[in-house]
Amino acid sequence: MHNGQPLGVYPKMNNPPKYEMGERIRMIIDCDKHVGYFERGTEFLGIAFSNIPPLRFYPAVCAVYGNTEVSMVYLGSPTMG
Repeated sequence: MHNGQPLGVYPKMNNPPKYEMGERIRMIIDCDKHVGYFERGTEFLGIAFSNIPPLRFYPAVCAVYGNTEVSMVYLGSPTMG
Protein backbone atom coordinates (compact mmCIF):
# COMPACT_ATOMS: atom_id res chain seq x y z
CA MET A 1 0.00 0.00 0.00
CA HIS A 2 1.24 3.48 -0.86
CA ASN A 3 -0.68 6.72 -0.32
CA GLY A 4 -3.73 4.65 0.60
CA GLN A 5 -3.66 2.68 -2.66
CA PRO A 6 -3.09 -1.11 -2.68
CA LEU A 7 -0.18 -2.05 -4.93
CA GLY A 8 -0.72 -5.81 -5.02
CA VAL A 9 1.36 -8.78 -3.93
CA TYR A 10 5.17 -8.88 -4.12
CA PRO A 11 7.00 -10.81 -5.40
CA LYS A 12 4.54 -11.48 -8.22
CA MET A 13 4.89 -15.26 -8.18
CA ASN A 14 2.40 -18.07 -7.74
CA ASN A 15 4.65 -19.73 -5.17
CA PRO A 16 6.76 -17.04 -3.45
CA PRO A 17 9.98 -18.19 -1.76
CA LYS A 18 10.21 -18.83 1.96
CA TYR A 19 12.91 -16.88 3.72
CA GLU A 20 15.35 -18.33 6.22
CA MET A 21 17.35 -16.73 9.03
CA GLY A 22 20.67 -15.48 7.74
CA GLU A 23 19.56 -14.85 4.17
CA ARG A 24 20.51 -11.58 2.56
CA ILE A 25 17.73 -9.51 1.08
CA ARG A 26 18.87 -6.54 -0.97
CA MET A 27 16.76 -3.60 -2.11
CA ILE A 28 18.09 -1.74 -5.11
CA ILE A 29 16.79 1.73 -5.90
CA ASP A 30 17.83 2.79 -9.40
CA CYS A 31 17.20 6.53 -9.51
CA ASP A 32 18.37 6.74 -13.14
CA LYS A 33 15.74 4.20 -14.27
CA HIS A 34 13.21 5.27 -11.58
CA VAL A 35 12.63 1.71 -10.33
CA GLY A 36 13.11 -0.24 -7.10
CA TYR A 37 13.51 -3.99 -6.83
CA PHE A 38 14.64 -6.72 -4.46
CA GLU A 39 17.13 -9.58 -4.67
CA ARG A 40 17.44 -12.63 -2.45
CA GLY A 41 21.09 -13.61 -2.63
CA THR A 42 21.66 -13.38 -6.39
CA GLU A 43 18.02 -14.14 -7.31
CA PHE A 44 16.15 -11.20 -8.87
CA LEU A 45 12.64 -11.02 -7.39
CA GLY A 46 11.16 -8.54 -9.86
CA ILE A 47 10.38 -4.84 -9.99
CA ALA A 48 8.64 -3.71 -6.80
CA PHE A 49 8.30 0.00 -7.60
CA SER A 50 8.31 1.84 -10.91
CA ASN A 51 7.93 5.46 -11.96
CA ILE A 52 9.72 6.65 -8.82
CA PRO A 53 9.67 10.45 -9.10
CA PRO A 54 13.03 12.26 -9.31
CA LEU A 55 12.75 13.72 -5.81
CA ARG A 56 14.88 13.50 -2.70
CA PHE A 57 14.55 9.96 -1.39
CA TYR A 58 14.55 8.75 2.24
CA PRO A 59 14.64 4.93 2.36
CA ALA A 60 13.57 3.24 5.59
CA VAL A 61 14.02 -0.33 6.85
CA CYS A 62 12.22 -2.22 9.59
CA ALA A 63 13.84 -5.24 11.27
CA VAL A 64 11.78 -7.01 13.92
CA TYR A 65 14.01 -9.96 14.85
CA GLY A 66 16.86 -9.80 17.35
CA ASN A 67 20.44 -10.00 16.03
CA THR A 68 19.33 -8.54 12.70
CA GLU A 69 21.83 -6.48 10.74
CA VAL A 70 20.77 -3.70 8.41
CA SER A 71 23.18 -1.74 6.27
CA MET A 72 22.73 0.86 3.56
CA VAL A 73 25.25 1.56 0.85
CA TYR A 74 25.06 4.50 -1.54
CA LEU A 75 26.59 3.63 -4.91
CA GLY A 76 25.96 6.87 -6.80
CA SER A 77 28.18 9.84 -7.37
CA PRO A 78 28.74 12.29 -4.49
CA THR A 79 26.08 14.94 -4.06
CA MET A 80 26.46 18.39 -2.58
CA GLY A 81 24.00 19.89 -0.12
